[in-house]
Amino acid sequence: MRGYDDKGRPICPFGYALQANGFDFHRQRHKWACFHTCTNDAAPVVPVAGATYPPDECPYLDHPYGQLINLGERFKDDSIRLVRDIPVGTPAWKRLYHRARNAAEGRNSAFESWHLKRLPVYGDLRGKALTFQADVWLNLTTLARLVREATAATGA
Repeated sequence: MRGYDDKGRPICPFGYALQANGFDFHRQRHKWACFHTCTNDAAPVVPVAGATYPPDECPYLDHPYGQLINLGERFKDDSIRLVRDIPVGTPAWKRLYHRARNAAEGRNSAFESWHLKRLPVYGDLRGKALTFQADVWLNLTTLARLVREATAATGA
């Protein structure tokens, strides 16, 4: 019903997972395609009650790539979910996201606590400048905390 699974990957109306087909940097959106997965004897990720498999009534069987979805910041139900080109939990995902995820989550949580999840300025240059200032402030507060902890540990 939502159009995506519990890991944020788009699902076709018959329950098959769509495959990542690149990122459009100009439009800032991901492109997903089914590539006629239903005709390749694959099992659906989410079985749909009342559907026949393989689905003969799929309206995208005549399209060369099957169903195409362009996905920006939000899904159709207006929820913000991370759209990942690599499935969560796979070895490739663990290699790419493990170390960077911890650092990014710490930075993002600090920004969110400062109410900067959505920047209050418009334009790329202003956004970059504000993000730079917030990063500098975050580094300075981390440095001050480390100095306090080192001073307390030495008993000075």
